Amino acid sequence: MDTRLGSGARVGGPTLAAGNPRSVSTVGRCGIPLSAKALAVNVTATNPTAHGFVQIDAAMGSPGAFSTLAIRPGLTRAAHATVSILDGQLFATLDAPAGATTDLVIDVSGYFE
Repeated sequence: MDTRLGSGARVGGPTLAAGNPRSVSTVGRCGIPLSAKALAVNVTATNPTAHGFVQIDAAMGSPGAFSTLAIRPGLTRAAHATVSILDGQLFATLDAPAGATTDLVIDVSGYFE
Protein backbone atom coordinates (compact mmCIF):
# COMPACT_ATOMS: atom_id res chain seq x y z
CA MET A 1 0.00 0.00 0.00
CA ASP A 2 1.28 3.45 -0.86
CA THR A 3 -1.20 6.31 -0.58
CA ARG A 4 1.23 8.63 -2.37
CA LEU A 5 0.43 6.79 -5.63
CA GLY A 6 -3.17 7.99 -5.85
CA SER A 7 -6.04 5.72 -6.87
CA GLY A 8 -5.71 2.95 -9.40
CA ALA A 9 -4.85 -0.71 -9.87
CA ARG A 10 -2.19 -0.63 -7.15
CA VAL A 11 -3.31 -0.33 -3.55
CA GLY A 12 -3.12 3.39 -3.00
CA GLY A 13 -5.87 5.90 -2.85
CA PRO A 14 -6.10 9.17 -1.04
CA THR A 15 -4.03 9.98 2.01
CA LEU A 16 -5.11 8.34 5.24
CA ALA A 17 -7.43 10.70 7.13
CA ALA A 18 -8.34 10.74 10.82
CA GLY A 19 -11.69 9.08 11.36
CA ASN A 20 -11.58 7.16 8.03
CA PRO A 21 -10.06 3.70 8.58
CA ARG A 22 -8.78 2.05 5.42
CA SER A 23 -9.35 -1.63 4.65
CA VAL A 24 -6.43 -3.23 2.80
CA SER A 25 -6.84 -6.56 1.03
CA THR A 26 -3.67 -8.63 1.38
CA VAL A 27 -4.56 -11.94 -0.28
CA GLY A 28 -2.95 -12.41 -3.66
CA ARG A 29 -0.57 -9.50 -3.13
CA CYS A 30 3.13 -10.08 -2.51
CA GLY A 31 2.47 -13.84 -2.71
CA ILE A 32 0.35 -13.81 0.47
CA PRO A 33 -1.93 -16.89 0.57
CA LEU A 34 -5.46 -16.96 2.01
CA SER A 35 -4.12 -19.20 4.80
CA ALA A 36 -1.92 -16.38 6.18
CA LYS A 37 -2.85 -15.32 9.73
CA ALA A 38 -0.33 -12.51 10.28
CA LEU A 39 2.10 -10.32 8.34
CA ALA A 40 5.53 -8.90 9.04
CA VAL A 41 5.31 -5.31 7.78
CA ASN A 42 7.23 -2.07 7.67
CA VAL A 43 4.87 0.88 8.15
CA THR A 44 6.00 4.34 7.04
CA ALA A 45 4.05 7.55 7.62
CA THR A 46 5.12 10.61 5.66
CA ASN A 47 3.68 14.12 5.29
CA PRO A 48 1.63 13.98 8.53
CA THR A 49 -0.34 17.15 9.24
CA ALA A 50 -0.77 16.63 13.02
CA HIS A 51 0.46 14.65 16.01
CA GLY A 52 -1.15 11.24 16.29
CA PHE A 53 -0.80 7.50 15.92
CA VAL A 54 -1.18 5.06 13.04
CA GLN A 55 -2.80 1.76 13.98
CA ILE A 56 -2.60 -1.38 11.86
CA ASP A 57 -4.67 -4.43 12.82
CA ALA A 58 -6.87 -7.26 11.58
CA ALA A 59 -10.23 -5.63 12.25
CA MET A 60 -11.38 -2.07 12.58
CA GLY A 61 -11.78 -1.17 16.25
CA SER A 62 -10.74 -4.62 17.45
CA PRO A 63 -9.78 -4.93 21.13
CA GLY A 64 -6.27 -5.97 20.11
CA ALA A 65 -5.63 -2.81 18.09
CA PHE A 66 -2.37 -1.14 19.01
CA SER A 67 -0.39 1.89 18.03
CA THR A 68 2.05 0.82 15.34
CA LEU A 69 3.61 4.23 14.80
CA ALA A 70 3.60 7.63 16.51
CA ILE A 71 3.63 10.56 14.09
CA ARG A 72 4.17 14.30 14.20
CA PRO A 73 4.07 17.04 11.56
CA GLY A 74 7.13 17.42 9.36
CA LEU A 75 8.63 14.00 10.11
CA THR A 76 8.69 10.77 8.14
CA ARG A 77 8.64 7.86 10.57
CA ALA A 78 8.78 4.10 10.10
CA ALA A 79 8.36 1.03 12.28
CA HIS A 80 8.41 -2.72 11.82
CA ALA A 81 5.44 -4.68 13.17
CA THR A 82 3.84 -8.09 13.11
CA VAL A 83 0.10 -7.68 12.59
CA SER A 84 -2.79 -10.11 12.47
CA ILE A 85 -4.96 -10.33 9.39
CA LEU A 86 -8.51 -11.61 9.24
CA ASP A 87 -9.97 -13.03 6.03
CA GLY A 88 -7.07 -11.51 4.11
CA GLN A 89 -7.79 -8.00 5.38
CA LEU A 90 -6.02 -5.53 7.60
CA PHE A 91 -7.08 -2.04 8.63
CA ALA A 92 -5.06 1.16 8.80
CA THR A 93 -6.39 3.86 11.12
CA LEU A 94 -5.10 7.35 11.86
CA ASP A 95 -5.77 8.33 15.47
CA ALA A 96 -5.31 12.11 15.30
CA PRO A 97 -7.38 15.32 15.50
CA ALA A 98 -10.21 15.76 13.00
CA GLY A 99 -8.96 16.89 9.61
CA ALA A 100 -5.48 15.39 10.10
CA THR A 101 -3.96 13.30 7.30
CA THR A 102 -0.82 11.34 6.55
CA ASP A 103 0.50 9.38 3.60
CA LEU A 104 1.04 5.76 4.47
CA VAL A 105 3.30 3.10 2.98
CA ILE A 106 2.96 -0.52 4.11
CA ASP A 107 5.62 -2.94 2.86
CA VAL A 108 5.18 -6.67 3.52
CA SER A 109 8.35 -8.59 4.34
CA GLY A 110 6.74 -11.92 5.20
CA TYR A 111 3.69 -13.79 6.41
CA PHE A 112 2.77 -16.40 9.02
CA GLU A 113 0.33 -19.29 8.56
